[in-house]
Amino acid sequence: MLDKYSNTEVLIKNCIKQQPDAQKYLYDTFGSTLYSICLRYTKNVPDAEDLLQETFIKIFQNLDKYTFMGSFEGWLKRLTINLAINNYHSTRKQQHQEIPDYIQEPYCQNEILEQMNVDQIVQAINKLPDGYKMVLNLYAIDGYTHKEIAEMLDISEGTSKSQLSRAKASLLTIISKENEELTYGR
Repeated sequence: MLDKYSNTEVLIKNCIKQQPDAQKYLYDTFGSTLYSICLRYTKNVPDAEDLLQETFIKIFQNLDKYTFMGSFEGWLKRLTINLAINNYHSTRKQQHQEIPDYIQEPYCQNEILEQMNVDQIVQAINKLPDGYKMVLNLYAIDGYTHKEIAEMLDISEGTSKSQLSRAKASLLTIISKENEELTYGR
């Protein structure tokens, strides 16, 4: 049986008409993907759930602005990331915390990362300061350039590059410490 909403245009038109079955289908189809983005950009599950709710409100309010020119899923992801950035700007208190320059990148074997599951990696990323986490997500996961990140976060390209470098170093330190605690039972 052909799915009623296999055509994106029909799905969007029915969502604009506020048809509950279309809205539920949209949520069921894209909710988990958008939730994973929300989790990467927030500190905890309740914040991610709030961001997801805000995201779907914005999606339903702005569906009439989608132009069918690009990927619908890409449009949804971009809207989610934009809301996460707006949330970051509105809630940040200590923008881009500095760490001493003398901290060096610790040695971290690939075996450590291979032994970690996705939840453990996300938990480690969530321990990063907000500025580091934001730049790491935008650059390493979502594929933005330092120039784009600088514009989005109102920082310089140099700060973006520095934040990424320090995010990686901090993340490796966190992962190494957690692995050491598991290995030696500390």
